[in-house]
Amino acid sequence: MTTYRVTLQFEKDGPSSSGWWADLAVAERKFTAWLGTYGSLDGVLIQLAEETDDGRDSILKIWTKEHGETFGPA
Repeated sequence: MTTYRVTLQFEKDGPSSSGWWADLAVAERKFTAWLGTYGSLDGVLIQLAEETDDGRDSILKIWTKEHGETFGPA
């Protein structure tokens, strides 16, 4: 089963918070919600990733204040 992880990192190499969802639409809503709450803060990184049963991670999108939204690995 594929799961989707959204990670909010407050500063480079700093603390983070993550959540996992089975539904991509739900994970995208959380990504957008965290972007609205934390996206304007310096140093914050918000990441949406797909995790597969075989342990592979694929970065779907990333947000930083400095670069905005990017797709795929940074």
